[in-house]
Amino acid sequence: MRIDNPTRHRRKKGGKTWLFLLALGLAIFPAVPGAYAQAPSSLPGPGTGASPLGETAGVDALVQILVEKGLVSRDEAAAMIRKKGEQGFSWLAALTELLKTKGVLSADEAEKVAKRAAHTPPVMLSSERSREDFEKMTQDVATDIKKAVTEQVQAAKDEVLEETKREIESAAAPEWTKRIRFGGDIRLRYEGDYYNRNNAVLANPSSPSTLMDTTDNQDRFRVRARLGATADINETTEAGIRISTGSTANPVTANQTLGNYFNPYSVVLDLAYLKTTPLPGLTLTGGRILNPFFFSDLVWWRDLTFEGFAGTYRNRLSDMFEGFATAGAFPIWKGTLDESDKWLYAAQVGLDIKPRKELVGRIGVAYYDYQHTRGIPNTASNPDLNDYTAPQFQQKGNTLYDISASSSTTLLGLASEYRELNVTATLDVGFWDPIHAIFLADYVNNVGFNRALVAGLTGNPGITAQTKGYQVGLAVGYPEIVRFPQWRGFCYYRYLQADAVIDAFTDPDFHYGGTNAKGWIFGGDLGLAKNLWLSVKWTSANEITGPPLSIDSLFVDINARF
Repeated sequence: MRIDNPTRHRRKKGGKTWLFLLALGLAIFPAVPGAYAQAPSSLPGPGTGASPLGETAGVDALVQILVEKGLVSRDEAAAMIRKKGEQGFSWLAALTELLKTKGVLSADEAEKVAKRAAHTPPVMLSSERSREDFEKMTQDVATDIKKAVTEQVQAAKDEVLEETKREIESAAAPEWTKRIRFGGDIRLRYEGDYYNRNNAVLANPSSPSTLMDTTDNQDRFRVRARLGATADINETTEAGIRISTGSTANPVTANQTLGNYFNPYSVVLDLAYLKTTPLPGLTLTGGRILNPFFFSDLVWWRDLTFEGFAGTYRNRLSDMFEGFATAGAFPIWKGTLDESDKWLYAAQVGLDIKPRKELVGRIGVAYYDYQHTRGIPNTASNPDLNDYTAPQFQQKGNTLYDISASSSTTLLGLASEYRELNVTATLDVGFWDPIHAIFLADYVNNVGFNRALVAGLTGNPGITAQTKGYQVGLAVGYPEIVRFPQWRGFCYYRYLQADAVIDAFTDPDFHYGGTNAKGWIFGGDLGLAKNLWLSVKWTSANEITGPPLSIDSLFVDINARF
């Protein structure tokens, strides 16, 4: 579709309008003797004599305007001025004929000017009076020009918009495409992991026969890409899907490390859900869904997606308070028998508090109850019967014990039950909007830990309960980075004991993933352009109990969303 430049339309129509008005002004107010006795300095000087209408050098100024507007060349203007002294020369006739030749005035318009001039007698005034009348004429003509140009510009604009609308409607996409929205993001990352030289050499919890790398620093370049689509099924129901880089073996990262001999990356289905709002305030979601709870990185990693079903109800209690409640059931692993299935049942209640526009708080109390995740020992008669009770994925930190029935093999299972009580609160202070200060406090306690049971399974009677965790911190800046030069800085302190939460679903960046870690998180974001920003994060973490393991990490990300 071709859309002309509206500015070009305005210049053409506006130029014709004011030239016509100038010519008409000459017919109504013929120039008077003595007015502007000197011609413009950029043109040849005026000739002697006067036209039959009594026009004089005042018209020279109008000719100069035409030259400056590019509608009359300097040669044409000079030729007209030289002829001014010739017998029978008429400024109005010459100018009208020139404008008609250039197509600025139509034949009808030129004839109209001539007729108007024929019925308008010449006016002969003194030089001083001439100047005043000429200036008044110029102001009047300018006012008329401005009004006419404004009207024609608006008409041209309306014409272009109407034409554009018709072309868009004629080429409209099918109705169903209007109900689908696409979006995604790409992140390029440099990651440096730095280990203390005094770190202990430790076995890999997910593969006890191999050792973790706890002493050699490493540098990696990584990429994460996600693409999603959301469709409105009807007035109350939404469907969504998202694909991403990643693998089916690690639920807490979609990163792909560069350096795979140019082999292509895996693409996985990260989201696939239906969401409906059957009643005001009630939202039901099922499938592979985003985390439905109010949380921080203490318990759940932000990129983790859930499988199962959840419902959230929100209710406005007053102008200051709004309550919410969320409940869900999430299958973690499906076994061959119902009693072997692993589930997470969860519920959360919370309150949004807004005493004023610049002060917003939120608090949520959640209970996460894991079923059938504790390891069950095998027996000599059934050496593989309970292998399924070992974690299908783990990072590190949780208390483990050997569930294998043979001394020649090792298969580790969780020694504790996990029933996590989590309290999360934020306070958003926006008195300096758009700059905000957001405070965070998060606390978790695994109330399902049974010291006697864990001691018996591990064979360690002196074991202590390591079941608590907390995180506090502050972020200052723009709540969301959208464009240059928006910024945000943050600082958090985290303390997460070994059995406070299941280590599989925690932050994989802090202490290289898992629990039994304490330390600091510093960083910031800077908008580089629209939907493009830089993120830098530094984590410094140490183990809380057990053999020494100190890990510092640097993350430098270029993020883009679309």
